[in-house]
Amino acid sequence: MYLDNASTTPLSDYVKEEIIKQLDNYGNPSSVHRKGKKTKEIIKKAKNEVANFISGNADNIIFTSSGSASNNLVIRGLSDKYMYLYTPTSHKSMRLVCESKPFHQSVLMNKDGSINIDNLKKLFGKKKIVFCYEMVNSEIGVIQNNEKIIELIHDIDGIVVADATALVPHYQLKANECKADYITFSGHKLGALKGIGVVYNNSMEELTPLIYGAQEHGLFGGTENFIGIVSLSKACKNYNYNDKNNMYVLHHYLSDSILKIPDSYEIVGNSEFKIPFISMFCFKNVQGEELAELLDEYNYQVSTGSACNSGSKDLSPTLISIGINQDDISCCIRISLSGYESIEDIDEFVDCLKSKVEKLRLFE
Repeated sequence: MYLDNASTTPLSDYVKEEIIKQLDNYGNPSSVHRKGKKTKEIIKKAKNEVANFISGNADNIIFTSSGSASNNLVIRGLSDKYMYLYTPTSHKSMRLVCESKPFHQSVLMNKDGSINIDNLKKLFGKKKIVFCYEMVNSEIGVIQNNEKIIELIHDIDGIVVADATALVPHYQLKANECKADYITFSGHKLGALKGIGVVYNNSMEELTPLIYGAQEHGLFGGTENFIGIVSLSKACKNYNYNDKNNMYVLHHYLSDSILKIPDSYEIVGNSEFKIPFISMFCFKNVQGEELAELLDEYNYQVSTGSACNSGSKDLSPTLISIGINQDDISCCIRISLSGYESIEDIDEFVDCLKSKVEKLRLFE
């Protein structure tokens, strides 16, 4: 049972069919012959599909190689003269590139995982502000007050870079209403292939190219990942948010069942900003990595946090920033649902989880 959908999602059946269908369209989109023109036209249609999916304009779509590449394209491409404010809960690809800028500062977080707005305001100064953050946190499932944050930054003539990677699989994004200057996300969270990311450029700011070349408005050069692009296009065209309607029921049932295990709790489980799709649970005196590996032996896939931190021995900056006891941080696992699970599936998983927690506690 796959419970790590926040890391990546399985390829949708209709995406698999589209990939097979398009494999013979191998022409280089930059070539002037008919095979090149055909793939170029398919890419143009794909931009329309992605734009429709997020209620935006196709001219604003830039294809990249990943969500991380999208974050780097935007933030590295903006002026070094600006002050970069960012949340410590951001994906590593956003947080570290902000820290590479000459002027940068981390924003304080509240214990419920929301941005401390008062602290954010105190960091405003004479320099132009670029505020970089995740619209939904990929580790603990907290959704920010996005409309208020964007309005606040724009009131001081600042720039907003919004990572929507963990938002778009669950909430329909309306890019033309969102008003963020740059929106980034990744295709493989939507049932598309890995290796395809998106920047929605809603700004008049001039960006320095991340990869020089002719493609993608000269900002992300190189021959396009044609198969990745068509996989994302098909995923967007067929995506159905109605499939997520039973997620709240599934989450509450999952959470209530897990919390019957002694000495366990859900990170920000009672927060009003918590979404049901991503949950992190702590099991005291149990190493999360050992628990995840043991569950995998019984064909239950979970994670210990964001996939970008896999293999890292460092404690999660997200959990540190919201004040989780440091002894508990390594005792956490993340469970991210698809929405297709049944109550019976969850019962079987929790039974297995309980037995593995008890087993590991015997050897603490």
